[in-house]
Amino acid sequence: MPDNRGSTVLYSPSGLLILYIPPQVLSPYFGGILGFVKENEPLLERGEKDRIKVDEKRVQQLVRGFSNDWKRSIEDLNQDIMHSFSNFKNGTAILQVRPVESDSNN
Repeated sequence: MPDNRGSTVLYSPSGLLILYIPPQVLSPYFGGILGFVKENEPLLERGEKDRIKVDEKRVQQLVRGFSNDWKRSIEDLNQDIMHSFSNFKNGTAILQVRPVESDSNN
């Protein structure tokens, strides 16, 4: 999940911090949705959901694009991670961790 710096924080099932993934790494695959969340999440967190201006056409395009491309994007991201870590075991371990929101409870 994105942290307050915009990075995605990954923890192992035991709660160990594994990796920060900067938005630049995820943007090629999920940039549209990440941008939409970045624009609207602060308003939701402040309880100002009435101020969110939803462009229905844009949301439909994001959903359609995600629906069409998510599997290929995950596979491409998988390849990028595996190429970034020469140790196959470490690369695989990183792919198996769960993204969680970084907060004071972790």
